[in-house]
Amino acid sequence: MYPITRIDDDDALAASAKAIRKTLSATFLLTKLVFPSEELMSDWSDTRRDNFLNKLENLVEKAEEALKETDKINASKKWIDVFGDRFPEHETTEAA
Repeated sequence: MYPITRIDDDDALAASAKAIRKTLSATFLLTKLVFPSEELMSDWSDTRRDNFLNKLENLVEKAEEALKETDKINASKKWIDVFGDRFPEHETTEAA
C-alpha cells in the first residue's frame, strides 16, 4: 500500500486518494459491498469519468505538495486550493 510516515489527517487523506486513484485507474468500477452486482458508475459518461479522475489527480498532487511543505501556512493554502475557502488557513500562535 502507501506507507504513511506520520499519522495525521493529511497523510491519511493523501494515502486514501492515492489508493483510490490507483484502483480506479486500473478499472473504473465501484460496486456496493452489500449488492456487489450493482455497479455505481456504470452509467457515467466518458466526460464525467475523465472529470472525476482529473479532480482526483489534482487532489493527489495538491496533497503531495502540502505534505512536502515545511511552512504550515503555505501547506494550508494547498488544501484551500482543493477544498475552497471553507478550509481554514493555518494560524500561528505566539507563546506569551
